[in-house]
Amino acid sequence: MSVLSHKIIAFSLLTFLLYIHRVHAQHFILNFSDEDFHNGFDSNSTEDGSNTDNFGQTESKSDQDLDPGSWRPILELDDLVVNPALTLYYSSLKKMVLAASKGNISLMEEAVTQLNASASAGDPHAQSVMGFVYGMGNDTGEAWRQIVSATSFFG
Repeated sequence: MSVLSHKIIAFSLLTFLLYIHRVHAQHFILNFSDEDFHNGFDSNSTEDGSNTDNFGQTESKSDQDLDPGSWRPILELDDLVVNPALTLYYSSLKKMVLAASKGNISLMEEAVTQLNASASAGDPHAQSVMGFVYGMGNDTGEAWRQIVSATSFFG
């Protein structure tokens, strides 16, 4: 065998061993209460352990209730029941995603203008997206041209 093939085999073996070592090196913590130590560890217990996952909640909440500013209604085809106060926010996000995928700078600027209006009205989700927008280049036309041209090849 040549020197190159030995190097390839050694590198492959080293990579495999490092991967196996990483898989087996997981840390974990066991959390026992004082009650567990006093009552003992009876594996034949009749108590159902599923009640520990409830954390005091009796009813499940929808995704929309848990995260009202989610982008999920934008990305899914079916329109979910959306809070009417967030209509401008969702409209501007749809325009932003469309502008980024099509490479349309004027549509992106229109979406940012709508987002800015929604953020100025006090919508915390729009304020969060505007923070992202300002972090990407202070919503100047040149910065958006660079961003849109960089992402338009994905569409």
